[in-house]
Amino acid sequence: MIEIWAKRPKDGSIITLREHTKDLLDNLGKLYEKLPERLGNISKNDLFRLLKYACFFHDLGKVSPIFQKTLGNVDYYNEYNKQLSTEIRHNILSLFFINKEKVKEICKSDEALYSTLLSAVAFHHWREDEKEYLLGLNEDLKTTCEKLLKDSNGIKLEVILKEHFDGFSIEGFDAKDLIAFDKDLAEHIKKAGNLISAGIIPPYTLYFLPERLRLERALEIDLNLWIFLSGFLMRIDHFSSFCEKEAEIFEIEKEYPKLDLEAKFNEKFKESFWQKEVMKAIDDFKNKNVVLIAPTGLGKTEFAFLWAEGEKFFYTLPLRVATNQIFERACSYFNITIHTDDDPFINGNVGLLHSDADLYIVDKWETSRYTNWDGETPKIIEISKHFSLPVNISTGDQIFPSALKYPGYEKIYATLGYSKLIIDEVQAYDPRACAIIVKMIEDIVSLGGKFLLMTATLPNFVRSELENKGIEFTEINLYEGEIKECEEKRGTCKIEDITRHKLELIEKDIEEDIDEIIELACKGKRVLIVLNTVKKAISVHGKIENSKYDGFLGLLHSEMTLNERKRREKELEKEFSNPKPEDEKEPKILVATQVVEASLDIDADYLFTEIAPIDSLIQRMGRVMRRVDLMNGRIKGSNKEFSYEDFYEKEEANVIVYYQKDKNKIVESSKGKVYESELIQKAYKVLKDKKEIKEKEKQNLVVEFYENVEDEKNSKYLKKFYETVRILNSGYVSENKNDAHELFREIYTISIVEEDKIEEIIRKINEAPKITWLWFKKEIIAEYVINVNIWKYKDYPPKPLWNEEVEKKFEDETTRERLKRYFSGIYVVPKASPVNKGNIID
Repeated sequence: MIEIWAKRPKDGSIITLREHTKDLLDNLGKLYEKLPERLGNISKNDLFRLLKYACFFHDLGKVSPIFQKTLGNVDYYNEYNKQLSTEIRHNILSLFFINKEKVKEICKSDEALYSTLLSAVAFHHWREDEKEYLLGLNEDLKTTCEKLLKDSNGIKLEVILKEHFDGFSIEGFDAKDLIAFDKDLAEHIKKAGNLISAGIIPPYTLYFLPERLRLERALEIDLNLWIFLSGFLMRIDHFSSFCEKEAEIFEIEKEYPKLDLEAKFNEKFKESFWQKEVMKAIDDFKNKNVVLIAPTGLGKTEFAFLWAEGEKFFYTLPLRVATNQIFERACSYFNITIHTDDDPFINGNVGLLHSDADLYIVDKWETSRYTNWDGETPKIIEISKHFSLPVNISTGDQIFPSALKYPGYEKIYATLGYSKLIIDEVQAYDPRACAIIVKMIEDIVSLGGKFLLMTATLPNFVRSELENKGIEFTEINLYEGEIKECEEKRGTCKIEDITRHKLELIEKDIEEDIDEIIELACKGKRVLIVLNTVKKAISVHGKIENSKYDGFLGLLHSEMTLNERKRREKELEKEFSNPKPEDEKEPKILVATQVVEASLDIDADYLFTEIAPIDSLIQRMGRVMRRVDLMNGRIKGSNKEFSYEDFYEKEEANVIVYYQKDKNKIVESSKGKVYESELIQKAYKVLKDKKEIKEKEKQNLVVEFYENVEDEKNSKYLKKFYETVRILNSGYVSENKNDAHELFREIYTISIVEEDKIEEIIRKINEAPKITWLWFKKEIIAEYVINVNIWKYKDYPPKPLWNEEVEKKFEDETTRERLKRYFSGIYVVPKASPVNKGNIID
């Protein structure tokens, strides 16, 4: 009997269908051991039982001779192609070899369970043309059914499957008894029927929404069960395939490390710390959903680690740089059991998820003899993508788009359903992204997961929407010094009522004050200048550079190559280190855009900034006078009480906000705008009479600001939020993963390289001993590619980098095909961009 193949790894080995199925069941057993007894409203044991059958059934369609031919199983194809010579998706074909009577027996004649199980099998893979199968429009599916019904071909393939699984058993069932050609389903499709009318629920695409909702209501489908069943099947299948490809054994769900973080923090802080006080103040703290409102730099990360300790968790942030920083901190806490000779990742407990995580890992640890990253991707990145580690640090765009229900979202949702989700810096997301995050919170709470939302400034509309959805949470507001639970004050942890920021609003262009800013820096001060556009930042930086100023001058903005920005950030965290040393006398100026708000751990003496929304301004202020411990009011590293007058003249402002007027409207700058006009008007209204801002006032200012925005008729800003909420509540699903990610990220950028760099790029590629995607990202994309707003080139659209002339520069055909894929989406600008003009920090 010729074997049925399931996989053909790159090394040429063969994984049979029987072996692949056993791998799934083995990994399912290992996952089961680590799951809680209940997942929301679902019993772990009931789910485990259904999953065993789903794992067995999922790839039965690989009995197809055409599929075997694609794997190179030519002998099989030659032997059995008479039984079936048309090509349809193997996941759809699997439905025709499931013994439906046995399935009904397994499901105890529950039509909802029956439909859910079969649908999970049918859609554990999804392609856009899958909807044709659902509607009965795929001619190959009809032809397949005719062929299976003719000359007992379906039964012949059934016999092949039974022989392949001889001696295999599931829960006491002989596996052969679970396999049977479904003649009724084949007849149904042959007579112009479709899968929907056969009870197979289409989970994706808006086209099927009315029919899907009708079926769900009619059958009383448990959507949580669907998510766990489908999501775990996908995760187990993908993980098993990964292990087979690597020919290595990894843990699908690594054991949570045995730690005592409280003891570790006691040792670190040397005294009682506010995170511990909060834990004491709240009953059953670790099982509560929490909203934490606290200033930047106060230790929210340690609070999050304490809240999540002992359970699998995902820690999300909006920016990659901040994500990398938290990843390193997490490693320092959760990788303590690693031995000196261990690979710090394969044997570690912390995963990293963002689009350039592979570059970060290789760059930071490539000199380690123990770090296993040989090949296209470091294995730790692959393991992180399979959610196998107990601690997962991620950018939000890797997690939150799944709330848009793109095909395969169940894999993330099923994992979050027994995990804790930490959402940091929620104020940094745009209003549509905030709506998506709120929807995800609602969904994971329904599944049984827990959330911790942390922010320096919480917009009212986010809190209100959480409450409107009936989501229970405990609010901890360190500005107000109270912990709200059941409307009852439970604790008194609070920041000191100090003033570290005094404010001045000036009506002029910030460039008119360059000389005064330089003069201030020359007194041995650190000056941070934040502009709202890259163009303005480059202009201000250029004027300072061309002056007689000879102190440190830095520039940071979003339109830099990855490597350039990384070099500058590293230098800045040294030059603007937090806290600033008492004996520092060197003049220092940093010119930056909004990227400085959440990505850098720096400490400045003064902030000069263009006007922006209140929450952004407060984030910018958070980079000034960070040498103060806000919980005790003392200078960090000493017992000295903070006094504003010890650092500034009594009435002197250390935060100077510039604005201009255009026809009596407040505007950001004479050289462009970033924010909605209404947000700028409201920010001015809130700040115009302010001379100083106490720490306790900051959240109240944000509340006042958004109340003003909400009072605005036809608010464009809030309209984005509420429209997105309404669309998501109506059952919106994204057609594909890429669309979901673009909607979440609000991508209006293109990737460009300067024309004069092309020959250098070509030479570098031709000299490379081996070209992989990882090498290309590290040596080409990170070094030469810049992401810019597409509107900059609306009148002169740039041309693709890959063209006939570039293609001719590479002789090897395989290399050309690979580079064509790698260069996709990268464009050329005809002359050097002003983006990287100005002196490099180093």
